[in-house]
Amino acid sequence: MKTKELEDEVPKQKQEMWQQKFEDQKQSYEMTLQKLMEKLEEERKQILEEQEKMIQRTLKEELAAFGCCCCCKKSVRGAQEEKDHGGLPRELSSDPLISLERRCISSSKARMEAPVCLIENRKNRLHVSPEAFQLLSDIRQPVVVVSIVGLYRTGKSYLMNKLAGKNSGFSLGSTVQAKTKGIWMWCVPYPDRPNQTLVLLDTEGLGDVEKGSSQNDTWIFALAVLLSSTLVYNSVGTIDQTALDKLHFVTELSEHIKAKASSSPEDTDDSSEFVGFFPTFVWSVRDFALQLERDGKPITEDEYLEHALELKKGNSKKKQMFNLPRKCIRLFFPTRKCFVFDCPTKSRNLPYLEKMVDNQLEPEFVEQAKKFCFYIFAMSQEKTLPGGHVVTGN
Repeated sequence: MKTKELEDEVPKQKQEMWQQKFEDQKQSYEMTLQKLMEKLEEERKQILEEQEKMIQRTLKEELAAFGCCCCCKKSVRGAQEEKDHGGLPRELSSDPLISLERRCISSSKARMEAPVCLIENRKNRLHVSPEAFQLLSDIRQPVVVVSIVGLYRTGKSYLMNKLAGKNSGFSLGSTVQAKTKGIWMWCVPYPDRPNQTLVLLDTEGLGDVEKGSSQNDTWIFALAVLLSSTLVYNSVGTIDQTALDKLHFVTELSEHIKAKASSSPEDTDDSSEFVGFFPTFVWSVRDFALQLERDGKPITEDEYLEHALELKKGNSKKKQMFNLPRKCIRLFFPTRKCFVFDCPTKSRNLPYLEKMVDNQLEPEFVEQAKKFCFYIFAMSQEKTLPGGHVVTGN
């Protein structure tokens, strides 16, 4: 009888031992992840502080130039300066909020007169366009790649046209049907960086009901992340749980990276190594109608984003599901920025948006769009690969 009891006890002890080992390993992994996230958060804050200082310095320099120009009398030389600035008065071209956007239009010729399709989506399969690939290969300069992703019919293409210094280019749509298919590319000279080329990528809208499979969305999102120096995620309304749930592609991306990073089942998660060449993350919230306040005090757009990404304590399944997209965003995109936009015009005018000039749009939106462009132009960096290798078009 005792022998039988001993025989039954041994498997039970083994099971308890393995269970304890599993719990210890789990706790160790969680502690490692927590330390990594704290370190990344600290580095993110330092980077943001440096970025804010750089923006302030640039603004002061632009304002100083603006003041000098306003004091100068217009002369023959001034007229020539206007000509050099594409017909704009020099003081307008030096305005800190619009100088980069206007100079992108007036100071140089675009490499492409219009966007071309880089990645074609045919029958739920992605194909590289040979013509677009050749155009990209002809660029010998370092490239700064800015991509935009988000749900379909959220105004992604309009923002990209603004970055190109145009009202039209990337196709806009005013119906419920998605307009952009695949990934479209527009290569333009970089404002104030003559030795770099700005590559704008407008991606197919995610979550299109006409698609037969969501797998394409995952690959579109993954390609945008891997190709970009700066990734703009475009959404509508607010940053709430629904908005984060729709950003489930980032959790699928992390699972894919884990699968590729691990060569054996015993390997730990090496996905943190990918952070080094992941892009800066910019969340663009369109048609934002709330007050930026918390507990009765005003907050910045960045604080609004960080509050939305705060984690809940606890290990319940519900809390794990709540934390998962937030953990992935915090881990993979330590450099983050947020912009909120009012609706650009009344809904009845939206079908004619690309024909409207700034003074026909809502002033708040115009100001917000200029600040967005200024940040993208000032802070986006050359695309690099692991080891610091700078990417060119070819």
